[in-house]
Amino acid sequence: MAEIKSELPPLNEKERSILLDLVHQNESVLFGNDCRAEAVKRKAAASWAKGRITGWLLISILAASLGSSFIYGYNIGVINVAGNTIQRWIAESQQFIPMNTSSDDPLGKTLSDKVFLDSLNENDKAKITFVWSLVGGIFPLGAMFGGLMSGAIADKFGRKGGMLLNNLLTFAAGLVLFCTKWSGSYYILWLGRFLIGINSGLNSSLAPMYLTEIAPVNYRGLLGSVSQLVGTIAILIANILGFEFLLGTETLWPYLLGFTIVPAIWQLATLPLCPESPKYLLISKGQHDHARN
Repeated sequence: MAEIKSELPPLNEKERSILLDLVHQNESVLFGNDCRAEAVKRKAAASWAKGRITGWLLISILAASLGSSFIYGYNIGVINVAGNTIQRWIAESQQFIPMNTSSDDPLGKTLSDKVFLDSLNENDKAKITFVWSLVGGIFPLGAMFGGLMSGAIADKFGRKGGMLLNNLLTFAAGLVLFCTKWSGSYYILWLGRFLIGINSGLNSSLAPMYLTEIAPVNYRGLLGSVSQLVGTIAILIANILGFEFLLGTETLWPYLLGFTIVPAIWQLATLPLCPESPKYLLISKGQHDHARN
C-alpha cells in the first residue's frame, strides 16, 4: 500500500492551538486510519515545542530570579563574612568585657573583633556561641516553614501572586534586621533571621515553579536551573559585600543585612508587568483562554 504523505502549510499560533485541542479531543477516532490527523498533531506539537526567548520572557526571568532566588541565596551567605563584627555587637550589647585589657582601654574598644572575642571569659564565649548558633540555625527553620507553605500559597494566589505577596515578608524581615543594632537585643536579630528564612523558603519554591511553567518546552530545563544559578551568585555577592572595606564594619553591618530589601523593590517594579503561569491559570483558575495567550 502506497504511503500517504501530507504537506501542510505553516500554521500560526492560533491554528496550532485549535488543531491540538481538536486532536486531543478526538484522537481515539482520528488516529484509527487518518494519517493526516496524525501529521497535524505531529506538526503542531513540534511547532509548539520550538519556543523562543522573547523580551517579555527575559523580563519575567529577571523579575522572578533576581527578586526571589537572589534573596534566598543572599541570606544564606550574608551572615558569614561579617560574623565577628556582629558577634562583637552581641557581646557589647550584653556588656561583656574582655579580660586583660589595659587601663587606657578598659572596655577593649581598640581591640580587633577577633581579639575582642578571643579575650572573653569562657562563660561569655559559650553564650556568644549559643546566640550565634541560633542566628544561623533559625534561618533554615524558617525556610522549612516557608517551603511547607509554598504549595498552598502557589495554588491560592498563583506563582506570580505568591512572589509579590512574599515581598511583604521581605520588607518586614529587612526592616527588623536593619534595626537590630539600634534595638540592642539579639532577640530582634533572631526574629529577623526567622522571618527572612520563611521568605526564603517560599522564594526557593515559587521562583523555580514560575520559571519552569512559563518556559517554552525546549528551554524548560535551562530556565529551571536559573534560580539555583542566581542563588549561588547571590551567596558570592553577599560574601563580597561583607568584607570590612565594604559593608562588614561596625557601623555598616545593619545595611548589609537590610540590603535584602533591594531585590524586593526590583521585583515589585517589574513582576506585575509579567504574565502569570499558564499552568496556574488553566488548572487552578480554569481560565483556558488566558492560559493559551
